Amino acid sequence: MGRGLPVVLSVTEFRVLDRLVRHVGTVQHFATLLKAGWDVSDPSARARVKFTASRLRGKLDATPVGGGSIVSVRGIGYLYRSPTAPPLPAARPPSAPGGYGHAHALRGL
Repeated sequence: MGRGLPVVLSVTEFRVLDRLVRHVGTVQHFATLLKAGWDVSDPSARARVKFTASRLRGKLDATPVGGGSIVSVRGIGYLYRSPTAPPLPAARPPSAPGGYGHAHALRGL
């Protein structure tokens, strides 16, 4: 997989990525991604979404888009960032109120 070569995705990976890309910059909750990828809404199935997001990142790393375009919002879900989007705000330390990493900044998106 390199420039100009297609990325091979499973049907589920495609469905999840399609949901993220169609809602660029907007946090997609785990339940929404479960419904898009597997047509289930069982909150205990979050691991499916996490595993699929990890696989997508790996596949996108080999493209100009890059795996960093799929951003984890801890405890909430994921969002897709355009490769041309401005950088995310600096992460707050874990002891800061509002959560970890970038989640505090992305909750309002």
